[in-house]
Amino acid sequence: MTEIYSVINNQNQGTSSYRYVRRTALKSIVKDLLDLKLNLYTFNHLNNNHFDSLLRHWQAKGNSVSTIRNKKAILSWFLSSLGNKLNLPANSELQLYRDESKPYTHIHEELIHDIYHPYNRFPTVLWVVKDRINTH
Repeated sequence: MTEIYSVINNQNQGTSSYRYVRRTALKSIVKDLLDLKLNLYTFNHLNNNHFDSLLRHWQAKGNSVSTIRNKKAILSWFLSSLGNKLNLPANSELQLYRDESKPYTHIHEELIHDIYHPYNRFPTVLWVVKDRINTH
């Protein structure tokens, strides 16, 4: 875990909220490694066999393709930050394709203004204006 904190705290890439997302995802990956009994003393010992085990574990847990892709991207970024030269397989090689048929939510500009307005920065704003969200 000290590797995670040292890399995350010494990186200026991304916003502080995204650094939090990275830290949370990396903690989750550590938990998954422990669940798989892959007790690595350092991430520099991670190899493709470990990654394959992680991938199977994520799929068995029912993680979505986008969640797996995000975890893989964060893990790849983290390993390169450590200097680990592990070459993870491409998403296409792993058959991790995005679901293009999934509908996207469109949020009106007016709603975005209401949410990010200084006086409305509370999560409760969403339930007040939820009827203004349209799904395409």
